[in-house]
Amino acid sequence: MVLVFSFTALASATVSPTLVHADSYGLDTTARQSGLLNANTPRDVPTIAGNIIGTALSMISVIFFVLMVYGGFLWMTAHGDESQVKKAQETIIAAVIGIIIILASYAITNYVTTSVISNAPPAPPAQNDPSAPQN
Repeated sequence: MVLVFSFTALASATVSPTLVHADSYGLDTTARQSGLLNANTPRDVPTIAGNIIGTALSMISVIFFVLMVYGGFLWMTAHGDESQVKKAQETIIAAVIGIIIILASYAITNYVTTSVISNAPPAPPAQNDPSAPQN
């Protein structure tokens, strides 16, 4: 429940920065001077979606790490109890299968997206574009 609330709050703050009423305390100035935030920084839907996906993948990797540590802890504290060893092994196997599925889906989506974008036909010139050929 906390994870869902945190992700919802993060997504709403990322998508609509006007919902957050906080002072920047000079962070915008520092970001501009370091080159992280400038006029060329895209703030379109694909960029925001990419930021959200990156954040989600980071959270998933933390969950994977916690599950691996939990499974290892169960296994190390089993003291020969076969049921606890089996539970630890199942936890570790499920975590590894889950991270493989997540990474494979990300890789497939990234491959398909780049293939579609690289094979897309060029956009036609605008109606008022002076560099467009005249008929």
